[in-house]
Amino acid sequence: MRKNSLLKSIRGKITFFTAALTITLTVLAVTICFYAFHSYQKKMMIRSSEFNLQSIADNTSADLNNILSFVKWCCSSSDVAEYMDTIHGQGTLGQISSKNPRVAQMAFDTYDRIWEEYTLHNQSNYIRRLILSSDNPLAYMQMFYSSVPDRADAASLIASQDFFIPLYEASSFQWDGLVQNPFNRISDEFIIPVVRPIYSGESSQTTGWLYVEISPELITSRLKAYPLESDSLLYLTIGEKNYLCDKGTLTESPFEYQQVSDLTGSTISTSSKAMEAILPGLGKRTVLTCSLGISDFQLTEVLSVRRDRAQQTLYTCMIAGILFAALSFGVVLMYFLNRTIVKPVHQLRQNMDSISRGNFDKNPDIEWENELGEIGKGINDLSENVVNLMNTRIEQERQKKDLEYQILQSQINPHFLYNTLNSVKWMATIQGATGIADMMTVLARLLKNVSKRSESMITLKEELELAGDYFQIQQYRYGSSISIRYEIASEDLFGCMVHRFSLQPLIENALFHGLEPKRAPGTISVFASSAGSGETKDLVLSVTDDGIGMSQETIEKIISGESLEGSDFFKHIGISNVNNRIKYDFGDSYGITITSEPGVYTTMTIRIPYIRKEEGVEKQT
Repeated sequence: MRKNSLLKSIRGKITFFTAALTITLTVLAVTICFYAFHSYQKKMMIRSSEFNLQSIADNTSADLNNILSFVKWCCSSSDVAEYMDTIHGQGTLGQISSKNPRVAQMAFDTYDRIWEEYTLHNQSNYIRRLILSSDNPLAYMQMFYSSVPDRADAASLIASQDFFIPLYEASSFQWDGLVQNPFNRISDEFIIPVVRPIYSGESSQTTGWLYVEISPELITSRLKAYPLESDSLLYLTIGEKNYLCDKGTLTESPFEYQQVSDLTGSTISTSSKAMEAILPGLGKRTVLTCSLGISDFQLTEVLSVRRDRAQQTLYTCMIAGILFAALSFGVVLMYFLNRTIVKPVHQLRQNMDSISRGNFDKNPDIEWENELGEIGKGINDLSENVVNLMNTRIEQERQKKDLEYQILQSQINPHFLYNTLNSVKWMATIQGATGIADMMTVLARLLKNVSKRSESMITLKEELELAGDYFQIQQYRYGSSISIRYEIASEDLFGCMVHRFSLQPLIENALFHGLEPKRAPGTISVFASSAGSGETKDLVLSVTDDGIGMSQETIEKIISGESLEGSDFFKHIGISNVNNRIKYDFGDSYGITITSEPGVYTTMTIRIPYIRKEEGVEKQT
């Protein structure tokens, strides 16, 4: 039971949610940081290795392109082409020279020209051997050969190798990887062979071929110094062959893998490719491949996992420290929240209990300089508003009683007046004063409505009849200089309920404040219409005169009741009282509004709810 009450309390909820939020955010932050760091670490490791590989690749590519430019020159030189055209289709060089002594000189000149071009290329020292041969393998020229003994059938030996035909017939440079040196079968000496056709200078016919041996040291000399972790692997791919690089030694080895995910987005260069792959015997590893910038040449590194694990271990320790610090912060935060929230909430609860017992005194001690203080201020304001509301309600009840008393005062002895007026009427009739008799009849009818009817609301039709009787009396005073007209939007409106004697003060105001000061004929217009629909439907009554109009100050005095110039008969039943009666019964959204333009018109509008006679009877009962 105590456990449940603790969880329901503010302190328990703060403790629980703060602890849960701290642990959740900490675990979430640690997880995000761990994976972000791991991703960043892997990206940096990939880019670091890529930079090293790309550095070797760029230098190696530059050296290899230097040699290939020399090969291209040999294949396109006009001197070489002329020499090859001369010996094309002939026998050996000795036979050709005996027939044409000039050929020997051309051979020396071609040799010198090739040598001259050879010395101009910086990386020519990696060229072990060059053979320039016609279609007849016996007519060839050999240069730069190493310490390996020369052979008389060197051109025939090269032409018989397995790599010769594919390289010779290729449309551009093609690579067959590292091959055993054809001239050295004793030791494991490998070379990179290059074979290109020589075309006639006069036609597209081939007149011979060029063979160049490139030393693998062009590549291995740089791979020796490459920083490689003990559990990393480095592969060189030439064509379709893969070679494992170990301390500058290249050993042909298959490189099989199954790609798991693509990490190319972690690389800097678009020519580089990174991936997660599963390697036989190694498991899941990160593989980085960089192109040497030459077709079919690329370097591939299987990145170290030891360095990755060491950095992850370090970061795990850092994460543990962060987690401990976050949890410590959570404990301090819980203590702080309990001190700064629980106590003020307890004070607020005590103050609200005091209010519920009827004590509405303002308590400044709960108005702190924070959000809870704003709540405390709101509670104090609420207490003050409740007190003001009660005082206002008391004042309204007092005013209502005063209004009822004033209405009661205005009802002079109607029976006595009614009988007296009947006597005056018959005397006027006997004496032939028909005007006086008619006026007494109308006045008696008004008194009859006052004396024999007690309900506060009547139908619009009945109210219009009362207003008509009042206006008829005034016509005897003003004569034909005033007139009234009625415009009712629908006959259904006649059955709507209105306050008794609500139109008379408006017509009286139109006469006294509008038409009488005008000193000219005038008209009063009474309009009735409905507005809205359903539960929001209202009855709108308006009285408009074409008199002198009134100022805004006068309008405010009439609405506020400062100007109570009612007639003697309807004393104190003025516009202000009608407005107050409407607001008391229906609320502040209803009542009387006045609009006027001095010298043109004045319009007084009554807005009350649309209530039919049946509904009004039910409401009053």
